[in-house]
Amino acid sequence: MVYSLEELELYMNEALKLAEKALNSDEIPVGCVIVNRLTKEIESVAHNKTNCMKNGTKHCEIIALEKLTDKLVSVPELKKRNINAVNERICERLQQLCSSYDIFVTVEPCIMCIGFIDQSGIRNIYYGCRNDRFGGCGSVLNYNDLVENKNLTLRHGICEKKSVELLRCFYEFGNPKAPIEKRKRAITDFRG
Repeated sequence: MVYSLEELELYMNEALKLAEKALNSDEIPVGCVIVNRLTKEIESVAHNKTNCMKNGTKHCEIIALEKLTDKLVSVPELKKRNINAVNERICERLQQLCSSYDIFVTVEPCIMCIGFIDQSGIRNIYYGCRNDRFGGCGSVLNYNDLVENKNLTLRHGICEKKSVELLRCFYEFGNPKAPIEKRKRAITDFRG
């Protein structure tokens, strides 16, 4: 194992802080951190922003990977070149660079996010609780069953209770951004 139990909990607790920030912003409380496995430094962080950005793809994993990509690839360098001509080479280089990173996310990534994580080159996913509605790591669909090269290593159950607690808190009071016809219950203000 690359990480001690204390390190796993440290990184997941950082992701949980981001999930709490999402909860306080009326977002589904999911947070993640991306860690450089070699230096054990947190290199990128994010929480869900689908509601505030009005974009269903702005899950925390996508945002954190976009931030990491911006750090790893020099944007001025890209502007000097024909992006189509170097796109494949850049993707290969990014996959090499990302292969030394791991992602910690409070909730099992959905199929969209796990596909994006796989394409990035990250190989280790640590998550808190299962996602029985959209999980792509085995709860609903197992991404590794869909791809020829099964490169992803998954570990769940890290700080699971806290991850579930945040989700329950969010859904107990209703999603204020959900369309009325999709809401399971009326919105109640719990923040006093």
